[in-house]
Amino acid sequence: MSLAFSRSRRHRYFEAQHLANQMLLHLQVKRGIKILAVLLVLGATAIVAMDEARSLSAREARAAEPPQENPVPALTPYVDVHVHFDGEGQGVIEAALQALDRENAAKLFFLSPPDTYDTPNRLESDFLLPLIRKHPNQLAILAGGGTLSALIQESVKRGDSGADMQARLRDRAEEILRIGGIGFGELTTEHFVSDTPYQHAPSDHPLLLLLADIAAEHHAPIVIHMEAAPQDMAAPPLLGPRNPRRIRANIPAFERLLAHNVEAKIVWAHFGSDSLGNLTPALARRLLRAHPNLYMEIKTDPLNRRKNY
Repeated sequence: MSLAFSRSRRHRYFEAQHLANQMLLHLQVKRGIKILAVLLVLGATAIVAMDEARSLSAREARAAEPPQENPVPALTPYVDVHVHFDGEGQGVIEAALQALDRENAAKLFFLSPPDTYDTPNRLESDFLLPLIRKHPNQLAILAGGGTLSALIQESVKRGDSGADMQARLRDRAEEILRIGGIGFGELTTEHFVSDTPYQHAPSDHPLLLLLADIAAEHHAPIVIHMEAAPQDMAAPPLLGPRNPRRIRANIPAFERLLAHNVEAKIVWAHFGSDSLGNLTPALARRLLRAHPNLYMEIKTDPLNRRKNY
């Protein structure tokens, strides 16, 4: 597969005015296999989920020159459940539809990266919904990276998770589903500096527990980016000075989130791309066996391999 979409640019967040057909993302984990094969069930068809790190560029659809990397079609149809994007709406959709045929993909799920209110022109994905509703069998949206995740970060920063914050989160979460989003993502509880700032929130934060209840009520998944830290640890030097020197333990709080509402489907993003070296098959296996509502995305990025690839 090619990493043909590599540029990044942000959109201002605004509310879509059209309803999209709501679809449910089902993830089934096949256990008893040491390599943790993860299956996606979409309708009646089970296909292997592969999460490729890439951004969909609108300019890709219009560019006259060939891409730098020639895409190699997958041997079997797959669903990419974690697609970031760049560009104007129609160009994004055109690029996505071209990628489906070129890479033998069955369906793409768009979502925006987790962000904060401090980021100028923070990205939210639901502006694509009026266009995606024309292709319900090929494209879908999860939303909340630029709004729900930002609200949680603001709550942590202010030390305020009271009634007003909870009402704001519920209103936005229910709006996402009402206008056609199929779930919530990409949220984060531990995200290192990239195009967005460093972000941390306890996985058992009251707003995340509330979101789990909302997700369970509406049968909608939550996609969470979390670098794995079973215990407090020193940050690897390669993370650089813009990230904290110490990483706080987050696995115990993550397990409390999973146990809070077992009907909430929690998708842990990026298995196979590990910045800290702790997201091993052994840890993933233990958590999957202990928590039937936990699912994992597989990320494959051969040009940017990290630990436990």
